[in-house]
Amino acid sequence: MNVIYLARTFTQVPSPSIDGKQFIIWLIIAAVLAIVFIIATIIAFLPHSVSASASVKRIHQSAHAYKQRIQKVEDDYAAHEFTKQQAYHELARIARDYASDKLDTDMSTQTLADLDTVHPHGDVRGITLLKQTIEGLYPPQFAYEATHSRSTNVTVAEACGWIRALIDKWEEQ
Repeated sequence: MNVIYLARTFTQVPSPSIDGKQFIIWLIIAAVLAIVFIIATIIAFLPHSVSASASVKRIHQSAHAYKQRIQKVEDDYAAHEFTKQQAYHELARIARDYASDKLDTDMSTQTLADLDTVHPHGDVRGITLLKQTIEGLYPPQFAYEATHSRSTNVTVAEACGWIRALIDKWEEQ
């Protein structure tokens, strides 16, 4: 039986690839990164304070002021200062701003789907009117006119009338 021995005796110790100075530098870098990570984690989980702009109460406008904004949109569109989509976007903003004033809640970022989940305190008719108005504005505001007939059938003047009707009906309550 032939046995082959592959063991060999090493007489030298391999030199380290990182000397003591480099090791300390890498250790400091790792410690700094760990501290930064811990601080970032703590900041991420701290309760966020209300920003100055969010804590400021909205200045409520009168129904007449909103109607003036609607008229300005209509005039600007007629003067070709707005595209049709920009006019619809601005009208939707006016409707949401008006609802925000009436409900004393920020409605500016509420989508149509969000409006379905809003439960106003005693103002069900107003929120229903807002939903209907925003729903009417969605096709002309976002749809491609060549493929969506409803968006071509609606005029900016008609949409302005919807927002005025929203204000008038809400004021009747």
